[in-house]
Amino acid sequence: MKNLQVKEILYCDRALREGLIVDNLLHKGIIKDRLLYQQTIRERSVLELANKYHFLKDHAHQVKKISAAIFDQTKGLLHNYTDKEKELLEAAAILHDI
Repeated sequence: MKNLQVKEILYCDRALREGLIVDNLLHKGIIKDRLLYQQTIRERSVLELANKYHFLKDHAHQVKKISAAIFDQTKGLLHNYTDKEKELLEAAAILHDI
């Protein structure tokens, strides 16, 4: 960011292509819950990337489990983050070795 002289990064937590597909499926009544479906897209994307780089599945899932437990046990004491941040933490736990 320093080299590009960029002060901030904006990101979209939904992919445009998947959003168009989800909208179409919603209108046709094929799916009922947009957020639940898009959440699985994120999870699949994380696992696809992890598999691409041959992650250690058991280890990564153990790190995810421990990270989530620490997150839950410290909520309200050390932080007030939401489930959205917990999802990011879990994704980071899966991808931490790659």
